[in-house]
Amino acid sequence: MVPRNFYTVIILAYCPQRKKEHNRNMKFDINTLQCHKSKLYTGQNLNLGPVISFGDHRIDRIFGGGLRKHAMHEIYGPGAVALACMLASLTTGTIIWIKPHSQQQQLNPDGIFQIKNNVNNYINIFSKDNDTLWAAEKSVRSGACSVVIVEAKHSPDFVSSRRLQLIAGEQKTLVIILSPNGKNIHPSAAETQFNVNFFPTTAQKLPRLQVNLFKNKKGTKMKWEMEWHGPEVRFNLVSLHSY
Repeated sequence: MVPRNFYTVIILAYCPQRKKEHNRNMKFDINTLQCHKSKLYTGQNLNLGPVISFGDHRIDRIFGGGLRKHAMHEIYGPGAVALACMLASLTTGTIIWIKPHSQQQQLNPDGIFQIKNNVNNYINIFSKDNDTLWAAEKSVRSGACSVVIVEAKHSPDFVSSRRLQLIAGEQKTLVIILSPNGKNIHPSAAETQFNVNFFPTTAQKLPRLQVNLFKNKKGTKMKWEMEWHGPEVRFNLVSLHSY
């Protein structure tokens, strides 16, 4: 049996008009790809849906226009809780924070959020240590919140992360999985995966985070330092490093 593309080669070889048309179509396709590539590196939104802006276009550009809102993200390292609090401050609506029952420390909303109307929309849930992801799934499916933050002892496996990623998109909810110890990271279907550490504060005493974005579906993997401006509810890029 003769391959289908064999006839394409014969037609292009013996029909100059078809060859010219074929080359024109290829040129169009290449231009289209270059256009999408330029949008990615200029920070234009590539059909991400609703996104969270960091308040600095240079950081938004890393994600192709901003952090995708209706998706699941995983944050590891000592600065995981701090970054989750800061990202939650950039959203509106009810926030559900799920903690394992073995961790009885309850977060102080006044110390978490800089936006006053978010303080009354904060719900803290304690679950069994092995049921945190189950509680997250139920919370997202309820449709009663816009953000679900989960402190997990271990990172979710691929099947669990895939299920949460799909549910987050269906229910239009931001889901953040936290694992401060940063150990035993499994292959994941998460939109992004961060490793976050604290950086020495500056003379202005602004919280500074060192971020390692080692998975990014809609952009590039990068490392950077950024400061959190609480009163203005935004981040400011300090330095950027290629991965």
